[in-house]
Amino acid sequence: MAELEEIIELGEEVGEEVGDEAAEEVAEEEVAEEMAEVRENVGRLGRCINALKEINWGQVVKQVATFVAKNVVAGAIMWGVAVGLNKLTAKSSGSEKQALQTKQKKIKAMAQLMSDISDCFKKLADWIEDKKDITVDAGDGIMVPLPDVLIKYTKPLEKHVDTIFSISKELRKDAGNGKKTFAVPTIDQVNTIISNSAPIVNGLQDIVNFTNEKKKKFPELSTMPIKQYDVDKLDGDVERVKKLPYA
Repeated sequence: MAELEEIIELGEEVGEEVGDEAAEEVAEEEVAEEMAEVRENVGRLGRCINALKEINWGQVVKQVATFVAKNVVAGAIMWGVAVGLNKLTAKSSGSEKQALQTKQKKIKAMAQLMSDISDCFKKLADWIEDKKDITVDAGDGIMVPLPDVLIKYTKPLEKHVDTIFSISKELRKDAGNGKKTFAVPTIDQVNTIISNSAPIVNGLQDIVNFTNEKKKKFPELSTMPIKQYDVDKLDGDVERVKKLPYA
C-alpha cells in the first residue's frame, strides 16, 4: 500500500479511537463540554481525511497530500491526548488536579493549532488539485504545471510535519484488548512539536508572500485561498502556545 493510503487508513483508525474515548460518559458537566469540543474537532479532521481519500491525486499533488494527511493524523492524536487529560483531571484533586489542568490547557491549545494548520494545508491541497492542469512559462519557454512554482516553498514543510507526525505516533499506545490509548507527552516532545510548528507557519507565510509578488506574472496565483489573515492567526496562536506553561 502506498504511503498516502497507509496514512489515510491510520487517520481513520485514530479518528475512531479518539471519538470512542470522547463518547464515554463523564460525570462532570465541564468535562462533558470539553468532550463535545473534542468530537467536533476530530470530526472536522475526519472530514479532511475523507476528502483526501476521494481525490484522484497526481504524483506531484500526492506528495503534498501526504504531508497534509500526516498533519491531520498528528492533530487527531493530540486531541486524543486532550481527552485522556480531561478524564485524569476529573478524577484528581488538589495540586495534582492543578498540574493536570496546566498540561491540559497547553495540549488543547496545541491540538487546536495543529487542526488549524491542517485547515490551511487542506486549502493548499485543494488549490493544487484544482490547478494541476494549468501550465505556465517558468522561464526560457519551459512550461510547467502551475503548482510546481510553489515546490520551493512546499518541500521544506515536509520535514517539519514528519517530525511532528513521528512524535505524535509515539503517543499512541496499546491499551490491550485491541484498543489504543494516548500517552501524555514529555516536555521535550511538547517543545519539539512547537518548535516544528513555527517554521510550518513561516513556510505558509512564504507561500502568501510569493503569490502576492508573482500574481501579475501568474494571474491564477491570485486564487490562492491561504491569505495573510490565516497566517497572522496561526503565528499568534504559535506564540500563545509557546507561552503556556506545561510542567
